[in-house]
Amino acid sequence: MSFFKVLVVEDEVALRVIYDRILRMLGCEVTLAKDGEEALRILETHTPDLIFLDMLLPYVNGTQIIQYIMTVQRLRHIHVVMVSSASEYEQYKSLLPSAEFHLKPILANQIKSIARRAMDATNHD
Repeated sequence: MSFFKVLVVEDEVALRVIYDRILRMLGCEVTLAKDGEEALRILETHTPDLIFLDMLLPYVNGTQIIQYIMTVQRLRHIHVVMVSSASEYEQYKSLLPSAEFHLKPILANQIKSIARRAMDATNHD
């Protein structure tokens, strides 16, 4: 059985814990990255089904991660959920075929709903 794989890129520890708990309750296999550098290292070898991406990150920011995803063929189909307290990052969702943007704070029920939608879409492909 293959699990629905989710990468969470979030520098705030409390938010990483919240994402992790919610997504694991839904049966997802969760990988956590504390910053953009760690996210890029993970994406070099892993292909998640869904990415929750904080846009304001130390070292390597969310826009740099999106640019990387755009250059790697196996990653382009991934549903990316960009999350930020800065609304100007919403413009980046148009760069990827399957992306959406949410202003922080993102609520637990939003995380569940987004993950379920992405899981359903993957199961129907």
